[in-house]
Amino acid sequence: MAEVSNETPVSGESVWNFAFGSNLCPEKRVNRANLRIEEVVPGELQDWRLAFNLRTIPWLEPSMAGIDPAPGQSMHGVLLRFNTESFKALLQSEGDGHAYQLEPVTVDAYDGRQIKAVAFRALPHRRLKEDVPPSLRYLKLLRNGARQSGLHPDYIKWLDALPHTPRASWQRWVSATLFSTIMVLGRWGSPLIGAYLFRLLRWVDEKLPLPLRLPLNIAILTPVLLFGILVGSSPKLRS
Repeated sequence: MAEVSNETPVSGESVWNFAFGSNLCPEKRVNRANLRIEEVVPGELQDWRLAFNLRTIPWLEPSMAGIDPAPGQSMHGVLLRFNTESFKALLQSEGDGHAYQLEPVTVDAYDGRQIKAVAFRALPHRRLKEDVPPSLRYLKLLRNGARQSGLHPDYIKWLDALPHTPRASWQRWVSATLFSTIMVLGRWGSPLIGAYLFRLLRWVDEKLPLPLRLPLNIAILTPVLLFGILVGSSPKLRS
């Protein structure tokens, strides 16, 4: 019989999060919001599936990952144990409550334990009716992270076979530069800047007429991307 962890998903001392997206990557975890992770354990979550149904900004990223109920199916990921301060920073870096809701789950850890955790699921109003294949940039993060985290080989093969949505070269550059810049800001202790920036970009995309979107997106993104180029060219600023 599997050992059941006595730790609750959110206690006074620590929080277990079941990660399945870009946080599979050790490098992303290190660079995101100065997160302090106390324990990392791969695991399998039963009766849920990996879903690409978080509505983002279509021209920038077609979709991002969340969990969705799927009786009889399963998905793999890593259990991350945070102190409460680092978990708060994680929440801020994941949209600060404007992208995901927390779902309580029980995960079968590879080491035999059953651990109660929380996982990110797209909020109902941000949830796409059907999955949309993510960008190759995002999908590569999951594939590389799954390998680096030692997830089951069959799950890695499944990730390798997933389709992606093609992006133009300028879209790939903007997305990569933007997310790299946000990672730096998070590492500097400002994860909320990224959350606010994406809320602003979504507002432009969803609320404004088409003729206004392009000039406003250019006005918003130009200083951010220029800052990202500056940071990318300076090892001291990146550290």
